[in-house]
Amino acid sequence: MNRLKELREEKNLSTRGLAAMVDINHMAINYYENEKRDFNTTALKTLSIFFDVTIDYLLCHSSYYLFVNYHNIMLKVNEEDYKLLYKDGFIYFDNNKRYINLNKLIGLDNDNDLFDFIIDLYRHKRLDGLFDKNDTSIFEKNNDVVEIILDKEFIEYMKKSLEL
Repeated sequence: MNRLKELREEKNLSTRGLAAMVDINHMAINYYENEKRDFNTTALKTLSIFFDVTIDYLLCHSSYYLFVNYHNIMLKVNEEDYKLLYKDGFIYFDNNKRYINLNKLIGLDNDNDLFDFIIDLYRHKRLDGLFDKNDTSIFEKNNDVVEIILDKEFIEYMKKSLEL
């Protein structure tokens, strides 16, 4: 099982169109999509870079899309929430790269405000988590990169925090 066809269709590409962009034979892409052939390592790397997803996501080993942003913040969005955000216009493509418009989503004016806000929320949520043993924490720390799981709960948390 893999997500190649879904990712290709999301970008409105035919198998031949994708083949031309990534330099992989269109028949190989068809075989990968229909699971008649296993991906080779080069194809996995090429396709994950082109679609801006992890190899784990491409192969259905993970349900998170990843959005790497500056300031060492990585946003992780599960598949269900991603589809809603995409449908509502908060996720868009520019030069074959996927972007999420968090400013529009939570109502901030610019990226600096947004990232300052996210870092502050990160600090507060981590402090709250020290006292609440039931808190599974929506944040993970990984090699100086803050990974934030962007789900409905976190979006509501951000919006409520802005109201204070």
